Amino acid sequence: MNNLKINIKKPGFVLITVLLIIILLTAVLLEFNHASRAHLNTADDFYAQHQALNCARSGLNIALAALIQNHDLQTNSLLRMLLAHPAVFHTDPGQCTVTMVEENGKLNINMLKNKNGRLDRPRIDQFLRLIDLLNQQSLNRDPISYGLAPAIIDWTDPDDQVTILPFVGRANMGAESGYYQNTDVPVPCRNQPLTTVDELLLVKGITPRILYGGSARGSSEQKLPIGLADYLTVYGDGKIDINAAPELVIRSMAENIDPHLARTIIQRRQQKRLTSLAELADLPGINPAMLAAGGSTITTQPRNPYYKITASATVRKIQTTITAVIRLNPTTPKVEIILYQEDS
Repeated sequence: MNNLKINIKKPGFVLITVLLIIILLTAVLLEFNHASRAHLNTADDFYAQHQALNCARSGLNIALAALIQNHDLQTNSLLRMLLAHPAVFHTDPGQCTVTMVEENGKLNINMLKNKNGRLDRPRIDQFLRLIDLLNQQSLNRDPISYGLAPAIIDWTDPDDQVTILPFVGRANMGAESGYYQNTDVPVPCRNQPLTTVDELLLVKGITPRILYGGSARGSSEQKLPIGLADYLTVYGDGKIDINAAPELVIRSMAENIDPHLARTIIQRRQQKRLTSLAELADLPGINPAMLAAGGSTITTQPRNPYYKITASATVRKIQTTITAVIRLNPTTPKVEIILYQEDS
């Protein structure tokens, strides 16, 4: 009887063992399948990223070709289109959006002190007016402080003396290394000109919201529609090209330039590119004193035009952006790449 019972139990034991082995093998195969798919997806994403980078480079090359071929806006329709609005190019297997901005139309933030180390009052006043104009864009938030002006001066000038602007009634003191060494991330004061506008994030009082517009992720702060970065540059000799200046930069040039006059100037240059400031003399609201005062800070023909090109390509939801700053020599067809960045 005992032998009979043992023989009856053996088939059940074997069946359970086989089932356990099958379950174990299934789990191993599923894990192997999951790992294989993960590796395939990673390889596919890497390939798509490589394709997106090539698409972005193609977009950048299109913009460079437009500059090299002919930088006369009157005759170069492609260059005119790129400067007017973002252009979308379909480059198989994705697409690339290219934007181009004339950096000479912005306020050079490295020029708040002149070459002799003295405060450049006209440019400082223009920067303060620009702050006022940005503050007017959104009234329900903390205003951008005038203290950014002396802080930027101290960050870019070579000395260690804290700047005080006597003609500014509030927030008129800058900051040197003593301040920056006591921050959460201690750094020395740069005491050199900025090489990119992005470096302003290191300066006392400047936040991503102030520099780029919008509000920080997860923040309940009032959103800024625009930021300082749209109107500042670190390139050029400091003279603002009136043919390329945005409306707010034009309005910041003098106290009595209102929105209507700024738009009138923009409409005038859209008809035909200005070749001298004297061509503005017949516009209503322009007076000779304004043109004379702008002679040292405004131009219509920059010696070395600078262009910022942004090429953003997307391939299967993978995006890559190339940012390049180009310096153009007006006397030769050559271009020089001053800055090149790839972001994925």
